[in-house]
Amino acid sequence: TEGMHEAKDNVKYLTTLEKYMEPLYHANPEAIMEVLPSFMNNVKMMYTIARYYGTPEHVTTLFIKMTNQMIVNCKYTIRREGRLWEQALEMGLLSDLLNNLDLCIRLNAIYQEEYFKAKESLSNSASSKQFSFNELHIFGKFELFCKRIQ
Repeated sequence: TEGMHEAKDNVKYLTTLEKYMEPLYHANPEAIMEVLPSFMNNVKMMYTIARYYGTPEHVTTLFIKMTNQMIVNCKYTIRREGRLWEQALEMGLLSDLLNNLDLCIRLNAIYQEEYFKAKESLSNSASSKQFSFNELHIFGKFELFCKRIQ
């Protein structure tokens, strides 16, 4: 029935994104940066052709969940060597800490850059569907996180 078709369609498209989501859970911000262009292309393709999952609500939710996991990944990366003040006291760890903070800020910048590239690509195409998502909902938490660590 219709519900079964929707479930199959959603699984099909979300499965194509699985390999791009894996680094969010098991890698560092640099590895995430490497998969972002392919991830965005796949989301753009999915949004334009998926019958059920290609709605602004579903794709916005996907982006928000991805953003939240990037923040979790960044927090883990920053705290991996211990508490911030302990890292700041040890010279060897201080440079690692500063590098990790910078990686997280760059991840946010590249994430947004890739999003806006995909958005512009759609606007230049004949597709009737455009990226018209609430960007504050998608990027707001990451922006706030980056302001805190700058």
